[in-house]
Amino acid sequence: MGRASGERKMNRLIILFLFFLFSCSSQKEVSPDQEFVKTSIKELVDSPEKFTGEDIMLEAYVMGAEYNPSEEGAHFFILSLGEEVQYDDKKGNQIFFPNVKYKVRAVEDGYNGSVIKDCYIMADNARKLGSRLTIFGRFEPDQPFYYYGNGIDIQVEKMRIGNRTVNTDYEDKSKIAHETPGMIKKLYNGGKKLIDLADKIKP
Repeated sequence: MGRASGERKMNRLIILFLFFLFSCSSQKEVSPDQEFVKTSIKELVDSPEKFTGEDIMLEAYVMGAEYNPSEEGAHFFILSLGEEVQYDDKKGNQIFFPNVKYKVRAVEDGYNGSVIKDCYIMADNARKLGSRLTIFGRFEPDQPFYYYGNGIDIQVEKMRIGNRTVNTDYEDKSKIAHETPGMIKKLYNGGKKLIDLADKIKP
């Protein structure tokens, strides 16, 4: 009788533990379009305070794009977005356009190298074709990024050209690394709760 009750108690603990791990490891899905505030580059430049901290979406032309692969660290791309077409290939890798008033820079980094590279190629092709790109992301103007200073405005979540939409966080394992301190705290607090709960479970 004691052995059977002990097994039931252990089974309950296993179920609770698996549920806890699932809740901690689940990643946030990219928000559907309706959860993004539709705006424009002109609005962001003229009234940044209205959109700071918001998930926004906008259509723009790619003026320049830069891609930085890495063998050990995070890959990233930076897009310089404007309201006018920029076909000049000599400026294709340029991200600073000091003479253009209405522009924003968008960035994405992560350890999902193939996705990051694919998004860069997608953006560069849009520039060459003179096609508008739809960007979805968090608007946080003048944010520092690596050695670029305080020049980043949008942290990209997904991008769209035509009928193709790419989630830029797809297969990015760096989310765990970025949230390590919080995850450890969650695991500690969750584990403590499980221990407390186990003490209350009666055979």
